[in-house]
Amino acid sequence: MAFHTFVFRRIKPYWKSIIRLKQHGANSEAFHTSKWNLENSKLVNRCFIKVERNNLSNIEYFHTYKLNKKSNFGIAARPYTSIEDSANKDESSACNDIDNDISNNISTEKEELTVEWKTLSFYSFHEIPQSKLQNMREEMLKKFREMGIVGRIYIASEGINAQLSCPIEKLSDLREYCNQELNLNNVEFNYSTIHLKAFRKLNVKIRHQIVADGLEPGTYDLSNQPNHLTPDDWHRSLSNVKKPITLIDMRNHYESEVGYFDNAIRPDVDTFRDSIKIMNKICEGKQNEEIYMYCTGGIRCSKAGAILLSNGFKSVNVLKGGITAYGRYISSNPSIKSLYKGRNFTFDKRLGEPITNDIVAQCHTCGKPCDKHTNCRNKTCNLLFIQCSECRVALSRTCGSEFCLTLVKAWDEKFGKPQGNGFDDVKPGGMECIYDHIHRTRPKLVIKRLGGNYADIPSEVVAKLLEKAPEE
Repeated sequence: MAFHTFVFRRIKPYWKSIIRLKQHGANSEAFHTSKWNLENSKLVNRCFIKVERNNLSNIEYFHTYKLNKKSNFGIAARPYTSIEDSANKDESSACNDIDNDISNNISTEKEELTVEWKTLSFYSFHEIPQSKLQNMREEMLKKFREMGIVGRIYIASEGINAQLSCPIEKLSDLREYCNQELNLNNVEFNYSTIHLKAFRKLNVKIRHQIVADGLEPGTYDLSNQPNHLTPDDWHRSLSNVKKPITLIDMRNHYESEVGYFDNAIRPDVDTFRDSIKIMNKICEGKQNEEIYMYCTGGIRCSKAGAILLSNGFKSVNVLKGGITAYGRYISSNPSIKSLYKGRNFTFDKRLGEPITNDIVAQCHTCGKPCDKHTNCRNKTCNLLFIQCSECRVALSRTCGSEFCLTLVKAWDEKFGKPQGNGFDDVKPGGMECIYDHIHRTRPKLVIKRLGGNYADIPSEVVAKLLEKAPEE
């Protein structure tokens, strides 16, 4: 297995990257030099390396890619601690430092380097007998684990909802299983635009509903489905509006904060239950008007549309495949100007994928334009918030509260500071998450600008939390 390490030096207007190819377990080494053009975001000269940057002045992280389909090489890219530090070290020393960083994480990265993944979702509203759900869950866990699939699956008497990362070589097996064992012959796999192992493990959970709406059973008919517009039809419809329409974003507030369609109503809600209540108020008296709705992958709008149609609405249109499908449409048609701006929030470790380069949100700590979510490194806090790269480094990827900063500092002193520029999660035992769901996803209620929050937790609690060793 070959690993690639990177050192970056600032040479305006380019980044000059010294790419070191090291064959572990052998004595072969090779070097290649290329240039990263900051002005047009393209690699100049001939180079097969593809990297992702967070802005024009700083390279924050890289995804894992194959060099090409015929190559067995994978890329384990790690940014150096800072541009300034890398400029003050010779290439050999810098490469050795990064090699040490990679070797410490080699066991967890081997799988991602040797396996090519597809991140996808699918759902289906169809009746499943309650008595069969437990056996269905056990069978899915067994079969999906055999295929090496990870992700999150909800099953209920109303259907199935799945978000998965699947090894590419197992996609045909997954399709066959869905067709033959789950009777999902017509289900459409909704592929993301960024593919990686987006989940740590596989979870299959039995729920009362696959999308919780808070309504009494029998108040609507799920077979009464809205018009599912393809991304192309959706784009054409919104581009040629000739009479007033109602366009509703059916996602939660933290999702629409980082991306949205122009002129959409974006309710300030925390759950889908809240979205249904707001939707009913927005659409009151509009039974004969055109209603348009969108969400991440389409499932929430499928149910919301059925609710409206079951209550006398005539024309309800939803984006088929949601923003995820629209992102693929825009990516495949670069000449078309996207009607969606920003990122598409995702409920996995990616926490979003870019649809356009527009940054429509701000860092919750300093107010700088930023659209990348993260969770506080202290898992007893686990606050979900937007954080720029500067605040990430300055606050050690915490929310900035005195409690969290004190805890992670003491944690690193006791158990060792993470190598390189990474920030491992701090998972002390003996304490539950200090926030409920609403506060955990509403950082503006918690974070004060430039650090600090309202969590009233005495510092002496830290000593007790450190009594247990880190969780594996």
